Amino acid sequence: MILKSEFAAVEVEVQENGRGPRLMIRDARTDQTIFLDPLELECLAWRKHYDLRPFLDPSQGRWQDGLDDDLPRMLKGVNVDL
Repeated sequence: MILKSEFAAVEVEVQENGRGPRLMIRDARTDQTIFLDPLELECLAWRKHYDLRPFLDPSQGRWQDGLDDDLPRMLKGVNVDL
């Protein structure tokens, strides 16, 4: 299943493996993927929306990983010497 908004797009599916079912969540833009087991999902269900605020700040992780790899692509067509 693909879930989209104006801010994000993710693919979500249940995957079965030798350790039991896991919920796979993949960022459609970057292919960043996480697998959550039932205990992790139950813990998430007990959180309030305000508990998720730190995760919604892209500077806390999303912008830190791979920025150097994306820099040449982002600057393509801009008159900057790397």
